[in-house]
Amino acid sequence: MQEPFPFSAPPRWQHTLGKPVSCTGVGLHTGAAVHLGLSPAAADTGLVFVRKDSSDKEARIALHPGAVCQTRRGTSISNAKGQSLATTEHLLAALTACGVDNAVVEVSGPEIPAMDGSARAFVDLLGEAALVRQNTPRRYIEVRKAITCRDGERWVRLAPSTTPKISARIDYPDTLIGDQSYDFAVTAAGFITDIAPARTFALAHEIKSLKEAGLALGGTLDNCILVDGMTMQNEDALRFTDEFVRHKILDILGDMALAGAPVWGHFTSNCAGHALNNALIRTLMDDPEAWQWHQIEN
Repeated sequence: MQEPFPFSAPPRWQHTLGKPVSCTGVGLHTGAAVHLGLSPAAADTGLVFVRKDSSDKEARIALHPGAVCQTRRGTSISNAKGQSLATTEHLLAALTACGVDNAVVEVSGPEIPAMDGSARAFVDLLGEAALVRQNTPRRYIEVRKAITCRDGERWVRLAPSTTPKISARIDYPDTLIGDQSYDFAVTAAGFITDIAPARTFALAHEIKSLKEAGLALGGTLDNCILVDGMTMQNEDALRFTDEFVRHKILDILGDMALAGAPVWGHFTSNCAGHALNNALIRTLMDDPEAWQWHQIEN
């Protein structure tokens, strides 16, 4: 049997899917039922999203930092024609962390399905598809100098590193979550076991305002951890004692994918979210002295 993820370190060669795979689910924010299909793509295609429910011939959305159009409680992307797609980060994290360089993502609605609120279902899909090597070298974005973006006491930073890694800290005082930190060396194997199962979360007092803003309309205890002060409303236990910060790393991986290629550097986050993640990637790509293309030679 072919190993679906044939590497535990960044591979030299580009990879795509061995066959099309699909799933169905409900959007976390829109509540819309949606069908998601993943298909193989030629080398150097990248990750391309297509809104299958649109009659517009320009329904394709390519990944780049400027494609981000909304960052409140998730990352939404759009194209020049106004076609948009919400909550892309969990799927993008799975695709990039598991080493998928080229794929077409077809979606029948306005949002990627939430599944169980983590990336575990997407990892299972990729395992079913099994990755195949393409005889084209893979390129990385190598961080050449440190850059930082701040919003008050919240900040994110990218710095040069000999290996890709992420360090994240969150702090929710007077709640079950509290102050949590986690360091993650980015590999497919580590992502699958340590990051992908971590679910999204929300605070109970936020739910009313989120729904009034048209968000969290598809949220349930089956796809979100709901924290009410020092208690958790879900009946099932946490998958990790620090599941909350691990999910933050999952989000960061997905947001970093908007660079259009894997980012080789050390990403550090202090109590930040999608908006600052995207600001950092934009700042990186806008500074030609901050990065360069890198290929693994062996």
